[in-house]
Amino acid sequence: MPSRLQPAAVLIHLLLLSLCFLFPAVAHAEGDGYGPWKLGMKPAEVEAVAQYGPYTKIQSAAGGLETLNGEFAGQKAHIAFQFRPAGLYQIQIRLYQGESYDDALAALHRTYVYLGTAFGALNDIDGPLAASLDAAQLSKKIGPEFSSAKESLLPRLHAGGTVQVHTITYNIVPATLPDGRDIHAELVRSPELGRYYVFLYFRAMTMSK
Repeated sequence: MPSRLQPAAVLIHLLLLSLCFLFPAVAHAEGDGYGPWKLGMKPAEVEAVAQYGPYTKIQSAAGGLETLNGEFAGQKAHIAFQFRPAGLYQIQIRLYQGESYDDALAALHRTYVYLGTAFGALNDIDGPLAASLDAAQLSKKIGPEFSSAKESLLPRLHAGGTVQVHTITYNIVPATLPDGRDIHAELVRSPELGRYYVFLYFRAMTMSK
């Protein structure tokens, strides 16, 4: 029997079918890693993603690889990769480091939008985090301890000697995570040093050490 669907209706039908398959695939892919990098990759497989190279070895006890030419939300980003014997264990995207709270807040808001789009409902330390917050509204959730002024100890540090500093952290986490995955955004402040950092992490928690 001939189909009674008109051409426009056929196109709409096909589009809806495509979207049904597309969105679960995106969410699943993000749970497995970030962009072209998948948790479990070997170092050579990470380096084979050449369009975001060059990669250099991280000179620390943890080791790993890093690139300054990663990408997040249309902007260049520093991305670091840590490995265990079974493969890529952690992807760390550094979205900001510096002395401006406004710039750190803007970077954190980009991660909030990204996580909400990729994973749906989000939580912070107080519980469910409302959707569609702008940067100013998100700042109210973060709290004044992240933006309040404090005497900088940098001059004393530069002059020599020792200083005591601490950090405070605010995390945003998907309410529902793929099994064995830790995915979260992190705003870190060192009040005494007047420094902010914003990271986005993807980890395979079940990977053996």
